[in-house]
Amino acid sequence: MKKHSAHFGYGVSLILLIFVTLCLVALCVLSFITARADSRLSSEIEERTSAYWTASNLATEKLAKIDSVLADVFASSASEEAYRSAVLLRFNSSGEDSGKSADADSGGNPGADIDTAEDGVTAVQNADGSLQLSFKETMTDTSELEISVKVLTPDTVNPWYYEISGWRTVNTS
Repeated sequence: MKKHSAHFGYGVSLILLIFVTLCLVALCVLSFITARADSRLSSEIEERTSAYWTASNLATEKLAKIDSVLADVFASSASEEAYRSAVLLRFNSSGEDSGKSADADSGGNPGADIDTAEDGVTAVQNADGSLQLSFKETMTDTSELEISVKVLTPDTVNPWYYEISGWRTVNTS
């Protein structure tokens, strides 16, 4: 008996080689597209994160000014009611006479130069009688950092002038 060996010509191996090459090229293209999309996404996340922390730093500086102003108002108030009234008046004024120079008024106190009109700090008295200060810091064209603080009356147990009640990002578009 004669043995027949299967003989495949060059055509089958060439087709297989072309198929494998096309698969490798497709994988390379897909890898490149994915890497480019990941790079864009990383850049966007970096920009958003940087914008958030820049706004957060500005908000923290503004909170330091608010703290200093509240300390000054508390020191010059005779009672808790006078303190609350003075805070409402100070943070709801137009800013014309409330933005005092830090050098002239407080001997370099950084909080004395807050201008409520320019800095956007507003005070609201809630139904329960508590005071709420709020302001916004711009992060990007379409988002802001919105901060609200509850004004406290310091005493021997609680020496703080405010408590942060809200710190959130808001889309503006």
